[in-house]
Amino acid sequence: MSTALARATYGLITEDLPKMLLGQGDLPAAYRQFRPVRESALDNHFMASHGFPGNTAASLRKIGRITGHVKEFGNPLAANALSIGTDVAIATVVHLFDDHDGVARWMSDIFIKQFVEHIGSEYDTSRKLLAAEPYEPQGFTDISAGMVAVEQGPIGTISSTIIDFRIGRVMGVAYVVALGKVERKTVVREVALSLEKRIVRVTLGAA
Repeated sequence: MSTALARATYGLITEDLPKMLLGQGDLPAAYRQFRPVRESALDNHFMASHGFPGNTAASLRKIGRITGHVKEFGNPLAANALSIGTDVAIATVVHLFDDHDGVARWMSDIFIKQFVEHIGSEYDTSRKLLAAEPYEPQGFTDISAGMVAVEQGPIGTISSTIIDFRIGRVMGVAYVVALGKVERKTVVREVALSLEKRIVRVTLGAA
């Protein structure tokens, strides 16, 4: 990554984060019929209460995370029309940290480490993590990390394919959730690379 681009991310403010997220028309063609289901800020209290046990808003802030924003789209099919292998959600997320080291700490100590450590664990009272397989995505400007996680929940077995990547003090995330034990590495990489370009444009003031 260019030093100038990384340095430019230090001029970002929280109001810039929603501008970075992909809209419906930015998604791969197969997902453009998905409907908006969630767009919101993700503060540290929310992240701590919706993540693995043991995290607190204070501990996440100590790592260097400031806040984030998510935009998620859901499959418009009725629940009884969904079958194994059907994709049910696709989303992009951005997180803002104090510095680029905080992004790296999050990827290693929260994203990868906590998924692997909680294989076989129940959390959120209704979910159990069955498997978590890290992988190394290719083609990103700076460091990146991937994960295919399988969990048992209220709607059955679902798989989440996730990529985190760093642009200065910003962490971008793309994920796809599908029914059954499947992976979506190709499409998640496509979405993450589109998100990376959008983050760069916003950072450089071209959005």
